[in-house]
Amino acid sequence: LGIKELYFAATTKLPDVNEKYFDIEWYKANIQQPLRQVIVRTSLVDTVSHGRCAIEDSKGAYVDFPHHDTKKVRERLWTLGNKLNGSTLMLPEKSSVDFWDEIIWDKKYYLDLEQYAKFFMQWSKNVADFGAVTGENQNAFEWLNEFYNLIIDEEKSELFNQFELVPNQNGNFKKVNERTNYKITNILFNDEIKDETLLEILQLLGNDWKEYLIHSEVKTVLTNAVLKKQDIASTISKTFSDYKGDWSANAVKAIILLTEWFEYNSELGKELFPDLYRRRAELFMNTIEDKESLYQVMKSKTPLATLSEIALAIENDPEILNIIAKRQQEMIEEKERNEIGEAVESILAEVLRDSGFTVQKTHVGRDLIISLNGRFSYDVEVKSTNTGGFVSMTPTQAQTAVDKQNNYALCVVHKNGQHLTKEYVRANAKFVVNIGALVAAKVSSMNSFNSNQWQLFSSNEDIGLLLENSLNYKYKINQNVWLRGVDIEAFVQLIKK
Repeated sequence: LGIKELYFAATTKLPDVNEKYFDIEWYKANIQQPLRQVIVRTSLVDTVSHGRCAIEDSKGAYVDFPHHDTKKVRERLWTLGNKLNGSTLMLPEKSSVDFWDEIIWDKKYYLDLEQYAKFFMQWSKNVADFGAVTGENQNAFEWLNEFYNLIIDEEKSELFNQFELVPNQNGNFKKVNERTNYKITNILFNDEIKDETLLEILQLLGNDWKEYLIHSEVKTVLTNAVLKKQDIASTISKTFSDYKGDWSANAVKAIILLTEWFEYNSELGKELFPDLYRRRAELFMNTIEDKESLYQVMKSKTPLATLSEIALAIENDPEILNIIAKRQQEMIEEKERNEIGEAVESILAEVLRDSGFTVQKTHVGRDLIISLNGRFSYDVEVKSTNTGGFVSMTPTQAQTAVDKQNNYALCVVHKNGQHLTKEYVRANAKFVVNIGALVAAKVSSMNSFNSNQWQLFSSNEDIGLLLENSLNYKYKINQNVWLRGVDIEAFVQLIKK
């Protein structure tokens, strides 16, 4: 109906009449109390986010009326509540706050500093949870600092000792002090350490001081108690001096961090940690079990800065270790293939020379160039394999085979764990004399592919392609091909013919 200011209908004050002619107790019992029971369940309160509501509904939910002796503080209480998530509190419209404060008769509906403190017990135990209470549009620490300032202004600091209202550096709400047996014990301290590394070192040693330090985002001074660098240095030193037995993994990390901290804070280290600083090298060395590996690192010609980068890269991506191991295995296998290949080349050259050929070693597109009486030349690419399966040819080798199809052969020797001798090579060498014809189609396809690729990547069009990695490839020659090759006797006869 558009009717506003319904709070006037909720007025239930005692009438101003002469007590001589008026029974106050009768009026309270028979008029005021029954009337209030009706009013409290009638929708008379226009709220900020819940529409028009009753002071208290049948389920026990009630409107939160900011309460204080002064208008200014009532407004600050209302503003604090209005900055919270809309479902957290049920506030009356701001324009009606003062009127309702005069009308409300039951303290259970008061929203004052004490009630806010009690709500904290229901809302959250840490800053992360409290973020849901403040909502996406409100920074939790902005709200908290405003709340703390109001408590200080109203001289209600005892609330900090009664309720867990202040976050520590782990984000957990704590009391500032604890009163037990007439003694006040400090629970939270101002942070004058201001050093994350020292805090991490002590945490690794089993003592988390972040539990005792007020969060850095709290800007209001709530206590005179402080923890300083000297305090944490003394605790770290004592912890190390009391440490018994072998170093744990966390203790080793702590020593490494402290050693590194000494490097960047030399003068402060001498002042705060005189004994530990003097023994820093010994302390560091005692944590290293695998000293042999350390000596290998020290003897390495690789700069320490490079080794440090590699170590950091491995820590960020452990898969790098598998890549390194794979590459090491490839290098071992490549070295072995090269050694076997050179041995096979030498023995094969000797066998061919015994057959009357002139043999010349080369390294571009083929391994051997053989000729007979200076009138004829023939190219041979030599491959060896331990496992069988397949051998590979580089693009240059395959292209040479195609270009010289009638004068090119692929020779494969399967070592098969045997000791290489002239007799073994003579008995086991297989010559694929038509390899040029066999790989011609694949070479042609790859040449077309490379040509098309070059055209695509060299285009000056607005939308082009960017080649980030080169395409390295080889031609795979399966054992089905080279096992059908001719033996050395047939190869010699073929060339002589």
